[in-house]
Amino acid sequence: MAIRIRFPAEDPPVVELTSYPLTELALSLHTVADPRMQPRLAPFVRRARSRLPKQISQDLSELAFLLGPPAPAPFAFPEGPPVDVPQALAAISPRDEDFQWSLSMHVDGTVPEDVRRNGNSAVLDELQRDPDAVAGRLLQLFRDYWTHAFSQEWADVEARLALARAEAELQLVSGGIGSLLTSSTRRARLSEGGIAV
Repeated sequence: MAIRIRFPAEDPPVVELTSYPLTELALSLHTVADPRMQPRLAPFVRRARSRLPKQISQDLSELAFLLGPPAPAPFAFPEGPPVDVPQALAAISPRDEDFQWSLSMHVDGTVPEDVRRNGNSAVLDELQRDPDAVAGRLLQLFRDYWTHAFSQEWADVEARLALARAEAELQLVSGGIGSLLTSSTRRARLSEGGIAV
């Protein structure tokens, strides 16, 4: 299924360029869990993995399938303005409705079969019996990953994100949203009627 969004050329949308530290944390952990996703990040993955205590590495192995798809909602779609990672993590509870919703998708069959098939069966059983406990484990994994590994990389990542935002802002000013979209995705199409993504 494809979704087409068309922005009329005469009335382009307002664009806000924001990065969310919590989303970056989740994307990073997802890459550390499965390095095949981003082979060019192998040095980062090696550094991050080397910093994780054995128990946290084991938890990552068991819980990796819960990182996405679908990504846990509080990490994929943070609400409000960006806040630093420790503050954002402290604001999430294992009983958070959005967090529980994304985890429940692994139980109710919403998640594709190949993703469920790769899931840890003991964790899937526990998710049916005690979703709060699994949510707590996953949330603790994010906290431990921040403490032991990602916090040491964050200053560099944050600087790169700021540079990318500045470059995107320049591109928006000089060429509009069409210019930005066509340089960031091959799925953007420009036509006289507007921009389709």
